Amino acid sequence: MSTRSLRVALYHHLPPGGALRVVREFLTRLPDDVEVDLYGLEDGPGSPFPRASTLVPPGVTPRLVPLDGGRVAAALSGRLARPALATRLASAEARVADAVNRGGYDVAYVHPCWMSNAPGLVAELRVPTVLYLQEVRRATFEPSYRHRPAATPRTMPGIAVIAATESLLARRDRQGVGAATAVAANSLYSAERILASYGRTAEVVALGVDERTFHPRVVDTPGRPLVLAVGGLEPFKNQLDVVRAVGGVPTGLRPTLVLVHERCDEQYRTQVLSEAARLDVEVVERRGISDDELAQLYSQASATLLAAQLEPLGLTALESIACGTPVVAVQEAGYRETVGHGVNGLLVPRAVDGLADALTAVLAGKAGLVDRGSLPGTILPFWSQARSAARQLNLLRRTAARRPE
Repeated sequence: MSTRSLRVALYHHLPPGGALRVVREFLTRLPDDVEVDLYGLEDGPGSPFPRASTLVPPGVTPRLVPLDGGRVAAALSGRLARPALATRLASAEARVADAVNRGGYDVAYVHPCWMSNAPGLVAELRVPTVLYLQEVRRATFEPSYRHRPAATPRTMPGIAVIAATESLLARRDRQGVGAATAVAANSLYSAERILASYGRTAEVVALGVDERTFHPRVVDTPGRPLVLAVGGLEPFKNQLDVVRAVGGVPTGLRPTLVLVHERCDEQYRTQVLSEAARLDVEVVERRGISDDELAQLYSQASATLLAAQLEPLGLTALESIACGTPVVAVQEAGYRETVGHGVNGLLVPRAVDGLADALTAVLAGKAGLVDRGSLPGTILPFWSQARSAARQLNLLRRTAARRPE
């Protein structure tokens, strides 16, 4: 494949967040001999992410297929709109697969779908396919991942519809993983979970941060220390424990907690803010901010506090460290691969007291970490986006070479 250009069909159906930033950054770092066409679904009424597929770099025009749940989805919201969208997912993906199959591509590069995880369209593609999984379908394989409402006569019909939808989406996820020519994972932890869940061996293709954006900034020092928590305001990101940990910091050191999020479970948000008020924790919410604004917040913060449940990698940890800000995180899953304990952050068992003590040590300057100016060098260049793009392209070329001439 090295003697001619590589033609790639890249597909995703991602919400705003770290995984979508990975796609955007990959598209900005293509060498001259690689040509990529971007495919996606344009969600219609009822979707929480109606314009996510359009969040691409300037100059890139995605080839979008509409995913419209119709009048039912438009009239509903949240969990009950999802089934209406799911019934249209197969036909929308089939249109994408048909376009890719007729496009003369060397390889398809498929990223996740926010509903099914692995897109079912992988099973319909007739070109070598790399499936990049950020995680397994956690709603299928982790019972504690999704909140399930109590069954009552009033809720039973909705629960039955949701259960049927989840079964459909889980089946498409398994089909997609099983049909891929090659599966890539973002961490050793994710690769292990993919093997355990699907029986597929995944190649670890490490991601990275965009060092052009996420680097230490010269910023005004806030009057009161700031601590960041970055990620969807949802139960599995566990901001409740973050609030409780900040509440456990002695009053004289207690920082303002900045919650940076895009996705939001309003019921959980109410719970988090009520707990903050009870514990006298000052909370500032920042929603829908740019990457540049996020990098400035990292640079202002004294620490980034991460307590997500079984986080597959922890791109937020890497972004924070790249900006010169240490991390306090639970000692599990992907955080163990991105945070160097005692070097650029502290890893502690999942317990509020332990998180509070570790955060207090960082705020008091007693954690024994390297100085802030040296923090980026503890992860770069290995965890850089440039290195990551090269690793992704290497796998795409190797997979494309498996196609019979």
